Amino acid sequence: MKILMLLTIAAIAIPAFFFSLLGCMKTPEHKADYGQENLISEVNDALNALGQPDPIAIKKGEFSYSVYAQSVDTGLPQVIMQTAKTVTDRSEDADNIYLTVVDETNELKDGVFKPSHEESHLVASKKPSSTAILALPTDTLIKVMAGWVTSFEAGKPRVSYHRLTQEKTEFPVPDLVQARADCGGLKTDAGLCSKYIPAVKVSFDKITWQSETRGVKTHFQIIASPSVPFFSSDLQFCRQDWIDYQGRVVPVNLCKEIKDFKFGIE
Repeated sequence: MKILMLLTIAAIAIPAFFFSLLGCMKTPEHKADYGQENLISEVNDALNALGQPDPIAIKKGEFSYSVYAQSVDTGLPQVIMQTAKTVTDRSEDADNIYLTVVDETNELKDGVFKPSHEESHLVASKKPSSTAILALPTDTLIKVMAGWVTSFEAGKPRVSYHRLTQEKTEFPVPDLVQARADCGGLKTDAGLCSKYIPAVKVSFDKITWQSETRGVKTHFQIIASPSVPFFSSDLQFCRQDWIDYQGRVVPVNLCKEIKDFKFGIE
């Protein structure tokens, strides 16, 4: 997916408490309890199980519209970016499918929404072993929101993963999709617009350790489905950090959500 925006959110370390004991008692180790720890391979397996539409099925005219919103503490979510992605051309040969994708972005900068336009040329391999668009640039915003890859570089903090959950769910069909005459391509055999999209929800905590006893927690929740157009398969992606704000430690939430889509045509 396309590079859209880099957004970093400051986080505050959760303190660990130390107690001094008298007498001959050994000082216990008070390590923050972040719950059941999971291997990074388990997290990756859960993310892979989210499923994704076959990129070979991408057709000319596929459209996806997303809204990014941020909230601090109990405040209402504020829209900080809107993106629209359209497949404007598609061709193929014996080995690959070639796509032209136009991204329209409306990003909040200095209190004003500023539009931008970018065209990309992407390649999808037809090889059976290929499950993703090989030449598709990764979505840097999602990587920044997630950042779940552990770094083993010298001097980098240790990272661990906790409280991993995975479950089947249903995601409401966006209002803009329901308003389309063809329901964005989601009509049932009876000709009715579907109300819900079958999906999978994965959530987990990422702990970036500052010491042996204290770390910074970031919570992630991803809802995805292979039953929608390729560029809309990540229906919702949310990240929650905790920061020091006006003398209090408060949650900061950043969410990307699909608000409209339609399948392409042959």
